[in-house]
Amino acid sequence: MNSKVELFAENAKKSAQFYQDFFNFKIVRENGEYISLQNDNTKLAINAIRSLSKDHYFRPEIKIQRKGLGVEIVFEVERIDEVYALFKDYPIESTLKKQSWGKKDFRVKDPDGYYIRVTTQS
Repeated sequence: MNSKVELFAENAKKSAQFYQDFFNFKIVRENGEYISLQNDNTKLAINAIRSLSKDHYFRPEIKIQRKGLGVEIVFEVERIDEVYALFKDYPIESTLKKQSWGKKDFRVKDPDGYYIRVTTQS
């Protein structure tokens, strides 16, 4: 099984740039406002909200509710201190700390408000 997460963004290019800058994703395909990114085995697709059909499951609430409500996107990274340093000028939701379950993590929101937990791999 493989998986890919697709996020709907106000500005697909801006959102894709966030994932490139902070998480080293590379664009593997771009078709208009649909951008497919990959970092090793992690795949992410960014699509413009305006591309959703009027009868899509996410309409009309996606325009007025928090993005990804009830979902936490988790990226496990090797060098968490280095990744955390990249966010020095970016709003942090929860600072880097060791959790009771033994892993270190921090939390941020992407440009569209999707909640991301960045954590150690082991």
